[in-house]
Amino acid sequence: MSVAFELEYETTYPALRVLPGGNTSSPATRRQWGWIALVVVALGLVVALILPIRSLGGRTLAGSAPTAGQVYIVQNGDTLASIAARADATDATAMRQRLAAEIGSSTVVPGEHILIP
Repeated sequence: MSVAFELEYETTYPALRVLPGGNTSSPATRRQWGWIALVVVALGLVVALILPIRSLGGRTLAGSAPTAGQVYIVQNGDTLASIAARADATDATAMRQRLAAEIGSSTVVPGEHILIP
């Protein structure tokens, strides 16, 4: 084998060299794990911020009685009488009549929006 061929072979096909210390993780792999860790921490923070809000005593409007001027969304099982009783427990009959006049009917449909007079 000629010297010129050996030099050409070494420049074209360099010999593999083993790095001392056995470190097999490249900077690109470490950077990828850094991004994964960042995403996990960010998701953890979002979950940590969302979950305690409900436990701080916040309540939704769906559980409260409808008040005057509020738009009430009819739920399954609601009737005009039940909505009137929740809105004005002292005079439910008069409230039912006002609600019927407001919507123009004596029947309600789930999902319907009713302005409480």
